[in-house]
Amino acid sequence: MATAKQGVSLRSQVAALDALLHGRSLSLSPAQRALQKEHLEAALRTLKWMEIHAPDIRRAMAKQEGKP
Repeated sequence: MATAKQGVSLRSQVAALDALLHGRSLSLSPAQRALQKEHLEAALRTLKWMEIHAPDIRRAMAKQEGKP
């Protein structure tokens, strides 16, 4: 399922979460809110993907740390 929404950068996802958590989303225009919603949805997809793949990620990180 490839959509444009899956192409949201991690930087944009973090910025959307940060703005929401720190109250900077209150004065956004409708277009800005729609974009922020897209970025928040991407952040949720990213976190769900990471949750599913957490064991593989941990194994890969442990293997990388074990290399000289």
